[in-house]
Amino acid sequence: MTKFKALKTQLKQLKDSKLGIFRLFYIYTITAGLLPVIGIIFPKYIIDSIQTNKNFESIYLIITIMGILLIVFGCISTFISHLSSSKFIDIRTKQFSNYFDFYLNVNFKNIEDPNWRDVSEKATETLNSDGYGYQATFKILFEIFAIILSTFIYIYLIISFNLWIIFCILIYVVISFYIVKISKDYEIKKDKDLIRQKRKLNYYGSITSDFTYTKDIRIYSLKDKILGIFKNENIVYNHILKNIKNKQYKLALIELFTKLIQDGIIYYLLINSVVSNKISIGEFVMYVGTANALGVTLKSILEMISNLYEYLGHTAKYFDYIACEKYILNEGKMMPNIFDTMKIEFRNVSFKYPNTDNYILKDFNFIIDKGTKLAIVGANGAGKTTLIKLICGLYEVTDGQILINDIDLKEYNRRALYKEFSIVFQEINIFAFSILENVSLKNELLTDENKVIECLKNVGLLDKVMSLPNKLRTNMLKIIDEKGVEFSGGENQKLAIARALYQDGKCVILDEPTAALDALAEAQIYNDFNYLIKNKTAIYISHRLASTKFCDKIALFNKDGLVEYGNHEELMAKKGLYFEMFTTQGKYYQDGVI
Repeated sequence: MTKFKALKTQLKQLKDSKLGIFRLFYIYTITAGLLPVIGIIFPKYIIDSIQTNKNFESIYLIITIMGILLIVFGCISTFISHLSSSKFIDIRTKQFSNYFDFYLNVNFKNIEDPNWRDVSEKATETLNSDGYGYQATFKILFEIFAIILSTFIYIYLIISFNLWIIFCILIYVVISFYIVKISKDYEIKKDKDLIRQKRKLNYYGSITSDFTYTKDIRIYSLKDKILGIFKNENIVYNHILKNIKNKQYKLALIELFTKLIQDGIIYYLLINSVVSNKISIGEFVMYVGTANALGVTLKSILEMISNLYEYLGHTAKYFDYIACEKYILNEGKMMPNIFDTMKIEFRNVSFKYPNTDNYILKDFNFIIDKGTKLAIVGANGAGKTTLIKLICGLYEVTDGQILINDIDLKEYNRRALYKEFSIVFQEINIFAFSILENVSLKNELLTDENKVIECLKNVGLLDKVMSLPNKLRTNMLKIIDEKGVEFSGGENQKLAIARALYQDGKCVILDEPTAALDALAEAQIYNDFNYLIKNKTAIYISHRLASTKFCDKIALFNKDGLVEYGNHEELMAKKGLYFEMFTTQGKYYQDGVI
């Protein structure tokens, strides 16, 4: 998108907002444009009246009129400026909804790619501040015409005296503008390094205050290591900033020298005119103020145009970014029509992560029949979780097809398909919602409370919840509510399983959700869960092989892909890798414990 198209898009959004900003713009341009002119012209008449008439009544009248105009115009322009800023903030914050909607549809392979995250950060930084990028564009467009109005009046006044003053001011302003441009270009050149360093600093700074890292940092005495890295990265960051500031300082000295020359010429011309009685003292004061004001306004206009050009560049990248379909996971149109459960088929599937040549799956063929209880086991890094994310449609295959009930997964509407899965991933994410909403993951008004109670009861968490002061409506986490409850790791995993039960999807997936539970509790959860899901297709991933005994089929993966497949008895009879892993784990438990 070009900068001009970005400008048109923003103006259209301004119009569509229906916030009455254009009416405010006309009033602001007149009041804010005339306000500084009043403060420059009226003193001339006051000084001239003092020198000639010595009529204090007329002097008081001029001062009164000037004061009233300054107060009225100042109050109106200030009020409108604050009002418009709040409206611009409203438009910018609404734009975040578009960004969040886009981000939640981005292909997972992009989110996990550091290069893509750099692009994302750069594209979306236009929304991060009210004084930069998207919102600053509105502010510049709103304010620049008032400054232009003032500038035209200043030019008219100075031309009536001496045209050479205009040339002096223009030369200074042009030099100043190019100095600022050189400074900004250098800053942009270093911007990529700053972003990379800032991300490093944010990471090391955040983990020192992140509760989830606290135990590891203290137990393993990582404080000195992390703080040492943070300090070193901070030194690099400050070194980059220092280079930028040194460059800006040298350029500022050149600008100051140019300003002194300009002021010297202007004062010479004005003083010479006063001495030769060509202008009065009042006119001298007016022209000095006008010359200074003209230099400021011309410089402001050029800086605002330069900033506008820069900001529109960022905004154009942002609009291109959120409109770029290549980042989005392909969204099918077919609505899932899955009445009972799922048959899942991998047909010649290959998959690799972005910017890698290593295939996690290669020409993989596999079928999970309807109603099958499948256990997936294997070493870490064998691609078990990746397999699940492919089934759910979070990733797209590199080659081949995944079929759900004999229909290519890509044909399904992805958001509707997600609802057909009840999944518990390894990483349990608890939200700062009530317990009720943490189970349903819906607004309280849309939640079936009785169903939540039944799900909590089935995972053995109901008694714990009902013992809390606010029961189901107890807030979780202390991030927002200081009285929020913090569950243990095992309780959080039970809560996540309750979510899966509430979702009531046609395919149930448990990706090692019981890692924080002991062997007995895990066995109980699996047995109860297996009973609760009845005839649905279910996929279980677990390191504890004893929990796979109740499954219909077991798929054993290693770095070479699927190496063994069958039920527990069949795989034990083969005396292969599964037999070796099962018997090895069995040594750590007494017979009959799991």
